[in-house]
Amino acid sequence: SNVVTETTTESKIHTVDTYFQPTPQYGHFVRVDGDYFKQNEFSPIAMLSRNNYRPNTTNFQDLHPHSVLMSLSRTSPNIIVWRTSLLMDHPMHLHGHKVEILDFAYPSLQRDCTLAYCTFSEAYAAKSKISALDKIPMNSVVKKDTFVIPAGGAVVTRIHASNRGLWYAGGQMDIHRDDGMSFVINVGDWRIPADDDWLLPIVPDFPSCNSSFVVSVQMNPSCECYVDENAPLRMKMVEKYYCSRSHLCRHSLSQASNLDSYNYEQGLTIQSDRQWRVSGTLLTAIFFIVVILNGLL
Repeated sequence: SNVVTETTTESKIHTVDTYFQPTPQYGHFVRVDGDYFKQNEFSPIAMLSRNNYRPNTTNFQDLHPHSVLMSLSRTSPNIIVWRTSLLMDHPMHLHGHKVEILDFAYPSLQRDCTLAYCTFSEAYAAKSKISALDKIPMNSVVKKDTFVIPAGGAVVTRIHASNRGLWYAGGQMDIHRDDGMSFVINVGDWRIPADDDWLLPIVPDFPSCNSSFVVSVQMNPSCECYVDENAPLRMKMVEKYYCSRSHLCRHSLSQASNLDSYNYEQGLTIQSDRQWRVSGTLLTAIFFIVVILNGLL
């Protein structure tokens, strides 16, 4: 319906912050509702599995440790404040819903931005400003499923999430979406049924989502991002960030990074799982015996 109506229920406020860490680390991150910045990793089995995935419970065996979820109610409108630290305007896209564009905020590039990033906008830090925007009548402003966040700026949107389910949202540019600047909206605390019986009355031959492809997809690694204390131009990560890409987790997952955890004694020794040890003297004697035998032959 396009009928303009007054809002009678105060909207719940959510926040989405997007961040880019420049080279040499190079990663795109998202923070939802004040949580940590994460590279979102939402595997197909987490999005499609009907056997194991249950949002808002402790049963996360199909979820990546850095999966980013936002829960929205179906019974009341929701305000989402989108902010970015990027030095470029970048589009965001929502699947399954459109949002009302209530307001924009632009930064002062000279005051709020460096050569590497912008500080997050505080234009809507006051709840009174959000409340004033929330009084804008419903269906009186433009609705979009794709909109642009100004560089270093912010956008205030209102969403009436009527479509229950899991809906993907994130950067519309390929590099932003594929590198983790995204999240999943769970509308109405939707829970995927444990089997396909609920589809049978509607589509008798509907294929199962637990296909061999879904099961075979390997999740990316997870780690707390490396902090470069010597990064130039104040590009050091100043908060705790969580990485979900192989090249950003080598400091914690590679063999070299785990040498300190190996249990060994100093000196020339050979160890096995049974803790057998061969002394350096015996190794030297064996070496000379091999050399002598080789000369005789």
